[in-house]
Amino acid sequence: MWWLVHAGNKIRKNKRMVKKKSSKGSTGGGGTTRFLSLVRFLNLKFLMVFTGLLAGLACLFAVWYYTLPSEQQNEFRLLVENWRDPYKAVTFWDVAEDCYAFRWGTSVFNSHEPISDSLFSSSIPRVTAPDNPLLHLQNKAYRVGYCDKKGNPSWVSYRLYDVKGPRHISKRPPFDTDDRTAIRIKPSDYRKSGYDRGHLAPNFAIARCYGNDAQKETFLMSNMVPQKHKLNAGVWKNVEMYELQNLAARYQQVWVVAGPVFYYDSKQKINDRVVIPDAFFKIILMRNYRGVFARAYLFPMDAAESSPEAYRVSIDRIEDLTGLDVFSELPDDLELPLEAAA
Repeated sequence: MWWLVHAGNKIRKNKRMVKKKSSKGSTGGGGTTRFLSLVRFLNLKFLMVFTGLLAGLACLFAVWYYTLPSEQQNEFRLLVENWRDPYKAVTFWDVAEDCYAFRWGTSVFNSHEPISDSLFSSSIPRVTAPDNPLLHLQNKAYRVGYCDKKGNPSWVSYRLYDVKGPRHISKRPPFDTDDRTAIRIKPSDYRKSGYDRGHLAPNFAIARCYGNDAQKETFLMSNMVPQKHKLNAGVWKNVEMYELQNLAARYQQVWVVAGPVFYYDSKQKINDRVVIPDAFFKIILMRNYRGVFARAYLFPMDAAESSPEAYRVSIDRIEDLTGLDVFSELPDDLELPLEAAA
């Protein structure tokens, strides 16, 4: 029984030690309690201010949203949906910029009258130099103005639109000769040249918008230009993804014209058949309820920057270099300010 007595004494001793510690700790208890009360009070104040601020912002947003025209309300809803879509590259700052533009933004051509899609889709770049005739080729998803003399397309045009959710894309098709052309450039003509077969109409974007059959046509050699790999896999690829995953998602559809630029009467050729360009252009046309917008880019063959914004120019600059009248079918009151400002 001695061990029971020993255990009882041990328990009583531990209780006395706990009481002593608690009594010592209570010496500064008043200060601690007052500090905790102050923290709770400040937290409550902050919560009230924060809640009031959120409520105020919500009211301002409601006023802003419900005073928008119904067309812009629909644009805003689609914009937010695409911001949350993992298959798109719309950022929070894109949403903020477009929200500002909905109310206060301007375009080079402001018009609340409907602008027909066919006005843009039927506009074919016109060659201003009579000694440079082009062969016009129509494909499922894009058109080509092909120059047999240079073994290059002088331009391609296509439309991309906003596609919701995932879409199955087949594996990469092989390159193929376009028998509609006179020169009939072959995929093997580029072999060991040091240049990629660069797409003007992008295969991924065309496949996502128009399907696998249309994608196969983007691998016709009439759609290819010689590009250095750093350009083809760098900023050129970036702008292709940007026009599909960002601009088409924000504006619902975009019209694009792309092509090579020859600064001089170049004699340098691949396999004595394909003239090597000095640079490449891309013009993207967008439209929403407020009007028409455009972005134009000029990428040198040795482009080092990865951001397309480093290569922004005006459409007038591209037309001067290429001898093309890009939007020849547009009325002058739209074409002239658009080409000067973009």
